[in-house]
Amino acid sequence: MRSRPASGRRTPTRSFACPDELWAEISRFAERRAVQRSDALRMLLADGLRAASRANELDEAREWQVARAWAEAGHIAAGDRSGAGWEVIEERFDRARERIHEREAHETAARL
Repeated sequence: MRSRPASGRRTPTRSFACPDELWAEISRFAERRAVQRSDALRMLLADGLRAASRANELDEAREWQVARAWAEAGHIAAGDRSGAGWEVIEERFDRARERIHEREAHETAARL
């Protein structure tokens, strides 16, 4: 019999191929966390998806930063600007960090 989450909704069962070595690693993870394998799999899947999403965001941010840096360098070389000051850079960095913390807090609250 399938377990029901606290909300009372039935969660569909998924099936997938899994090599024995990986299944053993999942079992060890579940034992260390004192949870069932199915719970361990959900934890690992959710964490992996969040990490992949963040890695994608970082890649996009890096590409944007490089493009902006080249554009800014072009403006500076043309004599259009003297460059961005550290205040602007630090302000944008702080805003980006705040968004990351807000997203993590939201994700944590959603899991509870």
